[in-house]
Amino acid sequence: MPQTNRVRIAALVVALGAGVATAHETDQWTVPPDGDPLVDIGGYLNQFFVQRLEDALEQTNLQIKKIIHHPNNYVRRAQSTDTIRKLRASSQKSPPAALEPLQSPEGISQQVRAEFPLGSTLIDSLESDIQRDKQLKRENPGRRHQYKPDNADCVFVDADTMLHSNFARLWRSPTINAYGTHFGVDKIGHFVHMGYDIYLAYRRHIRAGRDRDEAMFRAMQFNVEGAGGEKWIFGSITVGSYSNADLVSNYVGCLFFRNLTETVDLKGQSSAPMLMRNGPFWQIADHVYQNPKFFSRFISDHYDESLNPSLYAEAMQSKMRQNVTQRHEDYLAYYCNQWGRPRSRAYFDNLLRELSTYYGRDYGHQGTYFELISVGSTWAEQFPREP
Repeated sequence: MPQTNRVRIAALVVALGAGVATAHETDQWTVPPDGDPLVDIGGYLNQFFVQRLEDALEQTNLQIKKIIHHPNNYVRRAQSTDTIRKLRASSQKSPPAALEPLQSPEGISQQVRAEFPLGSTLIDSLESDIQRDKQLKRENPGRRHQYKPDNADCVFVDADTMLHSNFARLWRSPTINAYGTHFGVDKIGHFVHMGYDIYLAYRRHIRAGRDRDEAMFRAMQFNVEGAGGEKWIFGSITVGSYSNADLVSNYVGCLFFRNLTETVDLKGQSSAPMLMRNGPFWQIADHVYQNPKFFSRFISDHYDESLNPSLYAEAMQSKMRQNVTQRHEDYLAYYCNQWGRPRSRAYFDNLLRELSTYYGRDYGHQGTYFELISVGSTWAEQFPREP
């Protein structure tokens, strides 16, 4: 077999594998057929993330306690020989040296990350848990908590001519509504999985002596340009789209892990750390518990792929524009304003500009007004104009 063919086949296999693992495309253009609004599950997500913080701190504080009270005998049971080896090696250290990794930003963030399933498993399990949650069903009888159109009805139908990306799109995520923002469950997977990867890159740059802004900028470059970045396996190569919404959920996910131990700007406002030290131990800061909507700080319209659209491959552009235009009437009726009137083209165009940065911060957004398939750029004459 010629070398060029082997390379193409290898690239296809990698892309297919990446599609199965990470694609989970979402469709905010196709709205529920009955027009029934989705239940706001912001409270569910708030509880979901607080519980992970509590579990992470419980595990970390237990290890710290064992080191303090039994400094020479705290190698706990582990599932892998590698973990046992590391624990035995650390048991030879003095208690202060052994405690240091558990009390560092990297150590506690690693434990928080460990409380979530890996990659696509998190996306699939969260979708299933939302669907089955008894409290959500009890509080909202007969209401939708998420919506995913059939493959034959979604906005991507007939738009993609590439075999591997069509295959990848078989794994799609439903749309949910949290704090008034509609986005795919896949964004939570990006938030945790890619957010943590960017955080690790950010910490490497911090250790190299760079300031926080420079460290964040370089970490985001890795997220866009790296082999697993949005331009490559996790975006353009796999599904033929450069997802601005995915990128910003990655970016804010990094801010989440940074915000465990440092002050960061969320939605343009300073946000104190979620965790704090209590002697040798960790505890959750009071402001996390005092605000039942604390997780809303990490959610914004940037995640909505109809408001912050992707940059699609040239071969997909024409059919995607046609599919989006066909959905305008239902879309405008569904996302009407508080008085039940459709929003104007100027409203969506202004929002598109606002969402191209994260409150003034560059997260890697790409695409001009006419390159992006947005509400405004596919506007038809019969729709309402700005008064």
